[in-house]
Amino acid sequence: MTFNTALSGLSAASADLRITGNNIANASTVGFKSSRAEFADVYASSLLGSGTNQIGSGVKLANVAQQFDQGTISFTDNALDLAIDGSGFFVLSDQGARSYTRAGMFGLDDQGYITAASGGRIQGFQANANGNLSGILSDLRVQTSNLAPSRTTLVDATVNLDAREEALVRVGSTIGTEGSSIGVAQAGIGAPTESILETAGPPTPFDFSVDQPSSLTGNNAIVGFDFRGTAASTFEVQLSGASNASENQTVTITLDSNITSLQGLIDDIRDDLTSSAIGIDVRENPNQLGRLEFYATSGGEASLVSIDPSDNAVPGTGVTLADMEAVLGGISLGAGGGGSTSAVPNPYGGTGATGQVGDRSSASFELTLSGASSGNGTVTINLGSDVQDVDDLIADIRDDLAPSGIGVDVRRNPASPDRLEFYATQEGEPSLITIGNIDASNVGVAEDDVIDALNLATGVTVAGEPGVGNGYQAQTVDVVYPDGTVRSVGTSANASAAEIAGVFGSSAVEGVSATASTTATISAGGYNNASGTLALSVNGVSLTGATLAALNDAINNTPGLGTVSSEIDAGGNLVITDQIGNDIVVQVVGGAGGDSVDVLGTQGLPVTLDTTTNPAAAVGGRVEFTLDEGISLANAAPAGSNLFGSLAPGAYTTFEQNTFDPDNPDTYNAATSSTIYDSLGNPHVMTMYFVKDRFDVNDPASLQNSWTMHVTVDGQEVGDPDPNLPPPQDTAPTRASFAVRFNEDGTLDSAATDPVLISNWTPLDANGVPNGADGPLPQLLGGSLPVADPPVSSNFQIRLGESTQFGTGFALNAVDQNGYTSGELSGLAINEEGLVDARFTNGQSLTLGQIALADFSNVQGLKPVGDTGWVETRDSGQPVIAGASSGSLGAITSGALEDSNVDLSEQLVQLLIAQRNFQANARTISTSDEITQTIINL
Repeated sequence: MTFNTALSGLSAASADLRITGNNIANASTVGFKSSRAEFADVYASSLLGSGTNQIGSGVKLANVAQQFDQGTISFTDNALDLAIDGSGFFVLSDQGARSYTRAGMFGLDDQGYITAASGGRIQGFQANANGNLSGILSDLRVQTSNLAPSRTTLVDATVNLDAREEALVRVGSTIGTEGSSIGVAQAGIGAPTESILETAGPPTPFDFSVDQPSSLTGNNAIVGFDFRGTAASTFEVQLSGASNASENQTVTITLDSNITSLQGLIDDIRDDLTSSAIGIDVRENPNQLGRLEFYATSGGEASLVSIDPSDNAVPGTGVTLADMEAVLGGISLGAGGGGSTSAVPNPYGGTGATGQVGDRSSASFELTLSGASSGNGTVTINLGSDVQDVDDLIADIRDDLAPSGIGVDVRRNPASPDRLEFYATQEGEPSLITIGNIDASNVGVAEDDVIDALNLATGVTVAGEPGVGNGYQAQTVDVVYPDGTVRSVGTSANASAAEIAGVFGSSAVEGVSATASTTATISAGGYNNASGTLALSVNGVSLTGATLAALNDAINNTPGLGTVSSEIDAGGNLVITDQIGNDIVVQVVGGAGGDSVDVLGTQGLPVTLDTTTNPAAAVGGRVEFTLDEGISLANAAPAGSNLFGSLAPGAYTTFEQNTFDPDNPDTYNAATSSTIYDSLGNPHVMTMYFVKDRFDVNDPASLQNSWTMHVTVDGQEVGDPDPNLPPPQDTAPTRASFAVRFNEDGTLDSAATDPVLISNWTPLDANGVPNGADGPLPQLLGGSLPVADPPVSSNFQIRLGESTQFGTGFALNAVDQNGYTSGELSGLAINEEGLVDARFTNGQSLTLGQIALADFSNVQGLKPVGDTGWVETRDSGQPVIAGASSGSLGAITSGALEDSNVDLSEQLVQLLIAQRNFQANARTISTSDEITQTIINL
């Protein structure tokens, strides 16, 4: 029996070695659970029983026990790598064959099922389209198709509106010019004329530019001579009659050089001239080259240049007077009497010199303007050019006239272009132009030369006449501000309504703006074109048309009329309008004696125009003033009879200023935008504008802590249509505006705040046309809160639930909306409860299902089947299957794997123990064998 006992020990040790080796082999197997050998001793049994000193029969392998303690969790980057932290098993099904595993290495097959490497599909609870779990265990599948878009039906926004903000809306007022002069037709000439001083004919040519000095020129070329040494010779040069007395001197000239050229002679003479103050110089005659010329340096004077006037010439040794005269080019010296002068160049009857007495031909006259509203004064006109025609004369006069600043100019006479005409630059005034104080004192000009050049007619001014005006007098009015400040504003006589509006609308008059328009009417009954040739102009633009209808077409199609337009009214009258308030001037510019036309303004009687008496009529416009809050007009002067009517409080019309305009940030206190989606998944920008409401303690209808929220989508209005408007306006979107109220503690007053339903939004594409998505369901057609689910329109709700009004800046604390565009699957996320969420490229996630875990009352009863899997047995009991983290089940960690729970150190020690046991049992056999051999050998 010893052999049997030892053999049982060898068998047990061998089993222990195999179990330990299997553990070591699976030390890196994910989800592997180590095993251990459990042994039991063996005793023989007898029918008669056995004594207390019975010897055992060996050992047997009683059980291979699996160790289901937790393995280490290692993290990976794969969302489908799953680890169970705690008790439980993943449930797998391979065509109905169920197994259980702790190895969480999963992936997707070609049909989207989550599978293990063995091919088994993981079991779980599939979710429906809304993410609700079914509770029925089945193969868990990941849908890889795109996520369909979902329209926005709810926007939750939490904002803080700054309680310190002021209401931006102001209550302004309007008042118009209702005085008795407004819009009354006035008769007169069509355009103002200037005061004119005419000439009788073309100017008589005269050269006013002459300015010549007195001079004496030798007629011959010089003859050289050497005056050096004792040959030096002298003669005197004298100037008399110069206006500058200091220039009238006598200077002795010494010739003391070897003169071989004209320039050498000039240099020798200048040596003595320049050292004196005499007003004489020498040069080469510019008109007789090669000839010596003595000339007075002050031109235009009848001064006298004399050579050797006192017969004081002194020839040097070997020099004669003839030699000296030859050097001077024939200019005679005294020779016993006076020498040559500019007046008598040849005193001895010869022809040796040419003389000229200096003269000047320039002249001047005074031009005076008087009686003008501005530019009055006198200017001296200097004539100093060669006047050959009217253009020369105009240019010469303008040299002094232009910088003078007086209100006169010159031009060609429009009727006789070869004539000169003086005219006042300010039209419409009976000013006076006069010419006097002619100065012709220069030797080269006479007063008649000036008179003939100007060729004045009667010398009487043709007075200018004003063109027809609107009849408005000069006006002043006070602008009174809320703080008591008063600013007086004035306008000039005949100022147009456009000009008046410009004065009040300028930055100098704060808080006031103005617009203007003008209306004039040509009555059908007063249009008499008997000749068929009646022609009219409007504001100086000639019109073509023999009927009012033709004139209407001409006004609306003729360039140059700017802001003027017209129409034929129901009575057949031609109504002419200037949109900015310029005066409308209608003028008869053609026709026969019997033709006439009646022109009416907005007030007063008509004015009849004809070709002679009253050729033109002017109609002024009306001005509409817009005044900021608290501003008024007062103290109009003149009052009532001119521009302004009553300025009493009842004459004003109040209105709200600076009302909300989404395009003007100055009209709202805060704004925020959010992206919403239509039924096709197209994104759109929804903007909420917050405007603080005006509170007036004197107005019981106004409320404190009150705001208005305006909503637009893509910049378009989305309010319900107003059925009270005429077609087609009754179908157009209105402004979506909602009252937002707050309590005294800054919290939202939900009861007083309007429910916000956007029920008239038609989704548009980039071109502004409907894009094919579901349209609105207005409230009149059944749109209401809550929005239907599933939705059938573009309606959506905005909730401001936790919004506040505190004394801090505007803040968007939270915003959320439930719509989204379509999306592609971008990844999976699995939480600790095993919920599988699909992540999409549109930022949405969708619960696809929940991974199921199974637990057993006796996990030791599970049967391993390979691939790190087990199956249930009778000993394990029925599995309890539920979601992770429920009951006793552990939690699932995504992106992680549970390592083998084999402890290699422990297993290596166990391996040595099993080896020792094997060796010891082998020794038992060898010992028994030796004993047996000994017995046999006895």
